[in-house]
Amino acid sequence: MSDKSAIVLFVKNEVYDIASWISWHLSLGFDKIFIYDDHSTDGTFEVCEIISRKYNIELNRTSIGKEPNFYWRQKESYFDSCRKSLNNYKWLAFLDADEYIYLEEHNTINDFLLDYENCNAIALNWCIYGGSYKVLKDHIPIYQAFLFHSQKELDDNTLVKSIIKPEYYTFNYTDPHKFHLENEQYLDSLGNSFTWSGSTKKVEWGRARVNHYICRSMEHYVARINRRLGADLSNSTVYWNHFDKNDLEYHIEKSKIENANKILNDIKAILFDNYQETLILKNKFHNQVINLNEKKSKTFVIKTQHDSYLHLDSIDGFLAQTPDISTTNNPIYGIIYDEDPDTIYLVSQDNEQVSNINFHIKDKQQKSFCYRFQIVPSHNNSVFLRDPYTNKYLSCVPLDLGGDITCNRQDHSAWEQFSLIENSFQFETLSSIKYYFNYQQFVDFLLKQNLNYNDFLIASSNLDTKSKELLLEESNKTLSWIV
Repeated sequence: MSDKSAIVLFVKNEVYDIASWISWHLSLGFDKIFIYDDHSTDGTFEVCEIISRKYNIELNRTSIGKEPNFYWRQKESYFDSCRKSLNNYKWLAFLDADEYIYLEEHNTINDFLLDYENCNAIALNWCIYGGSYKVLKDHIPIYQAFLFHSQKELDDNTLVKSIIKPEYYTFNYTDPHKFHLENEQYLDSLGNSFTWSGSTKKVEWGRARVNHYICRSMEHYVARINRRLGADLSNSTVYWNHFDKNDLEYHIEKSKIENANKILNDIKAILFDNYQETLILKNKFHNQVINLNEKKSKTFVIKTQHDSYLHLDSIDGFLAQTPDISTTNNPIYGIIYDEDPDTIYLVSQDNEQVSNINFHIKDKQQKSFCYRFQIVPSHNNSVFLRDPYTNKYLSCVPLDLGGDITCNRQDHSAWEQFSLIENSFQFETLSSIKYYFNYQQFVDFLLKQNLNYNDFLIASSNLDTKSKELLLEESNKTLSWIV
């Protein structure tokens, strides 16, 4: 038998975060993911199906008709994954969609598991994360968005999730935490034996744990209540108040986040490609002129007239100024398409892609991941940036006077002047973007152009609310967590 590892997920209606969960655990090096979708209605199943075409994911749907009880459907899913893992995967982990295995010392799960040759199961304690004071969902991956967790003393942290050798499983099921094995020998995250108390044990977070993002944002919590109202949750904030513990701040290593985000960005591109391919097939009788000639744009950093640069004060914060334009300082970039030199799109970067994480500009009514401005030439190769909706100018107060950046000036002078400096890093784009606010015009544009994910993201930011709703409907909700 190989030393490969697999992981099983039982999930329902997690379209907003399922790609984050998959990306994180693929980045840990799991060789196989078994996903059992419990009849999601929000696009979760469709997202997983598209991702499974590239990554080693086996997607299944549970049978509500055959088994009406939620917990027994979960049990049958675990049994099925165990049977399929026999003689194929040495280890099998069991998680929910709000649980993320965290390895403190190892980069991959298989390296971590090498230290457990002499046992047949590992119990990893929960580490309960609070809501990090967030009310609404955003586009930041779960493992990057939530930074505060409970003290060890929170009693719920005594619960565990298991990684087992499936060849020893007895198929005697009690709960999703502790599994009954032949010649059972469980070890904790440090490789030590321990004493059970039901399905709980003394809390140990050394070397590995399960980060349990049980609250996430308040919006997540409300959705969870709606899903499970009358099953195991009630119309109350009691559950939230109990678990919303933000006692300790912890930042996951940047390298681990970057590894997961690379996969996540690939998934975003895969979902866009699927959406565009579906549109082409659906409209196959239309005349299509797919432009395969790569069209270039240029990417700029934006410098004020008092020698500062535009950046974000946090990953989802406000447009601000900084004297340091390094990539670690959340720089803001301007993209100008060659065929539309009078328009600039202000965006942030996520690896080599345009980020879909919304940020703010003071006095701009909307919140977006991409802001369109008209370029108004000035003297000495500088420019003014004018909001095409309000005709107000972007303005930067000098740092020594407070450094505010606003978009509320009727006229322009020195504080409204910027220099566009072509950057060494260039976003890859394939086609110039038009200002389509009507969904059908947007679709016609997609059918006639050879767009990549960056082009799509910038173009979609121009759509009005109704058109975005049509976009999500047309994509079977698979793009709802992106745009």
